[in-house]
Amino acid sequence: MTRPDSASLTSGWQQSTLWELIRKSLSPLASDVASTLNECMGDIQLILSKGGTAATDFTLHDDGHAFRVAERMCKIIPTEVLKELTIYE
Repeated sequence: MTRPDSASLTSGWQQSTLWELIRKSLSPLASDVASTLNECMGDIQLILSKGGTAATDFTLHDDGHAFRVAERMCKIIPTEVLKELTIYE
C-alpha cells in the first residue's frame, strides 16, 4: 500500500460526499461549519495519517479510515433522512 502525499492528506476530505453536502447546504450555519473544517481538517488528516491499526484481522484504521466511514454513512443513511440532518449532524 502506498502512502498518500501531504497534499492528498490535507485535501482528500474535500472529495467526500459529506463535504459536498455541507458545501451545497443552504443552512445559514453552513459557512461557519465549512470554515471550521477548512481550518482544522489539514491537522486532523495529518494526525490520522500517523496512526495505525492494532489488530490486522479487524478494521483497518489507517489514514483513510475516517474518509471511508464518512462515505459509508452517506450510502447507508436513507437519502430522505440525510437531507433532514442539521448542518452539525
